[in-house]
Amino acid sequence: MTILVAGMIGLDTIETPFGAVEDVLGGSAAYFAVAASHFSDVRVVAAVGEDFDGDYLKRMEGMGIDTAGVRVLPGRTSRWRGKYGYDLAEPETLANDLNVLEDYRPFIPEHYRDTEYVFLAHMDPEAQLGVLEQIAGPNIVTANTINYWIQKNPGGLKKLLNRVDILIINDSDLRELTAEPGISNAARATLDMGPEYVIVKRGVHGALMFSHHGIIWTPSYPLENSVDPTGGRDAFAGGFLGHIVKEGIDNYKRSIVYGAVLASFAIEDFSVEGLMPLTSAEIGHRFSAFLNLCKLIT
Repeated sequence: MTILVAGMIGLDTIETPFGAVEDVLGGSAAYFAVAASHFSDVRVVAAVGEDFDGDYLKRMEGMGIDTAGVRVLPGRTSRWRGKYGYDLAEPETLANDLNVLEDYRPFIPEHYRDTEYVFLAHMDPEAQLGVLEQIAGPNIVTANTINYWIQKNPGGLKKLLNRVDILIINDSDLRELTAEPGISNAARATLDMGPEYVIVKRGVHGALMFSHHGIIWTPSYPLENSVDPTGGRDAFAGGFLGHIVKEGIDNYKRSIVYGAVLASFAIEDFSVEGLMPLTSAEIGHRFSAFLNLCKLIT
C-alpha cells in the first residue's frame, strides 16, 4: 500500500533557545513523507526552486520515498523563518516567502493517480481539491489546514471537508473554523461538515480524536530533550496515516499512538533529522514505553 502526500517542501531557518539552523529541509510534505515512510511506501507531490539542494531529495529517496512528483520550477524555493521561546509553543514568524509556490497548483504524475491513500497537507483548499480531481477513487483522504486558509478561503475549505475522511487540525484553528469556544462542540460541528474523524492536535497536551462513535485521547510523550517542534504535527500525521495504511483503519487507536510517537522523535532535533535515522526497533520501543506509561491500550 502507498500514500500520496501533496504539500510543501521548503527551506526553514529556525531559532530556539536551544540552537539555530539555516536553510534546512522543511515543509509539511517533507515531515509527513519521512515519518510515514517508516510504515508505508510514500509518493510526494510538491514544488521547489532551482536553488534547492538536490541532496535533500536524494536522502528522501534513500528512505524509499518516491520523489518523481517533486517539480523543480524557475525561481527560488519557498522559505520560512521562525523563532521560538522557551515554551516552544507558537513560533514568531519572521519571514514567510512562498516564492515558487505563489501560484503553484499540484500536478499528479500519471503513475501516482491510482494511489489509494492521500494526505493533503495545508495549502489553498482549491489546490487540495485539485489534487483529488486527479486521483482515481482514493480509499482514505486525510487533510490538514491552518488558520491562514480558514480566513482566506472558508468556502473552498468547506467544499474540501465534504470530501475528506480524516481532518487533522490544531485546537485554535478548529475553534476558528467553527466559531465554537469548546473543543468538543467544535469537533462535532466539523464532523457534520463531512469528515468521519477529526484529530485535534493540542501541542504538549496531546491529541484528541473525535468521531460519531466517541472520543479518544492520547498525551504527548514526555521528552528529555525537546529541540524544535516545527514538524511535530506533520510527523504525527505521517505516523498515524502510515500505520493506518500498514494495519488498517480498524487499528486507529494504535495508529494515533504511533502518530504521537513519530511526533516525539521529530521534535528532538531540527528539521527531519530526528526522523530520518530511526529504526523499526526504536519506534517499537518507544511505542511500548508509551503504552506502559499511560496504559492507553490493553
